[in-house]
Formats: sequence, structure tokens, C-alpha cells
Amino acid sequence: MPHVAGRFVTAVLVGLALALAIPVHAQSHFEGDIGPGSTYEIDLPAVWNHSLVLYAHGLVQADLPVVSPSELPEFDTIRTALLSSGFAVAASCYSSNGWALADAVRRTHQLSGIFRPKVGSPRRTFLIGASLGALVAVKLAETQARQYDGVLALCGPLGG
Repeated sequence: MPHVAGRFVTAVLVGLALALAIPVHAQSHFEGDIGPGSTYEIDLPAVWNHSLVLYAHGLVQADLPVVSPSELPEFDTIRTALLSSGFAVAASCYSSNGWALADAVRRTHQLSGIFRPKVGSPRRTFLIGASLGALVAVKLAETQARQYDGVLALCGPLGG
């Protein structure tokens, strides 16, 4: 797993650099409801490397409205970078904002089950999360280890 994870991190970093110069759009885009007050988005690149990235977004202020993943400020840059590197991307908003850890874990984990009937089974599934999403990604990797091939946790509250 370290070798695959190292290649994954390298691909993400290269993809982020390329995303600044080359606009990439998804070949296929799916969206819908995932649960009460929660929506999902799935994007598949024109040339898919058969890897899926589940993205868990960070904390959104509790008094703000829940919005789709594509309306979050950082998501478009991350999605574009991953698509340009051949990764399919799936993300959801959570049913509520604020410290919604249990709901965030549930909604992010559900994305694989939504992805398969729409696109097919990926060879590898990775988790990326930032802030609260980093905690979501690590929690899923710990509790559902056989379902995920790697984790990139960015700026998460991961202490004891």
C-alpha cells in the first residue's frame, strides 16, 4: 500500500499543478439526493484510470445553508486536478453543517454504493478529506479498511 499511496499522492500533486494550466471537464456527471438534506456529485473523466476518489469536505459554519459539493470554494480545483489525472471523483454535502461528523462519515461512505451502478466498480478507491473531512477520511479508513486503498488527510483535527 505505501507504493500505491505514494503514486497516488504524486498524481494528486502533479494533477493540481496541471489543473492551473489545463481546464478539464468531466465526460460524465451524475448528481442526486443521498439522504435528507444531502446531495452528491460524481464526475468521470474522458480517460478513466479506474480509480475513484471520495472527497470529504471540511467544516462549514453551522448557520450557513447546506450547498452542493460544487458550490464549495475548494472543490472545483480538487475535482479538476483529479479528473486531469484520470481519477473519477465523488463527493457529497452533509445533511447539516457544523460539527456533523457521524453524518459526514455516513454520506461519504455511501458514495461508493452510488458510484458502482452508475459507472462500474473501480479497481481502487481513495479517500481525500480536508479539515473535518480529513477526520472523516481517517475514520473510514480505520473502520472500513478493506474498502479503501489509501487516504490523503489534509489539515485534520486528528489528535487524541
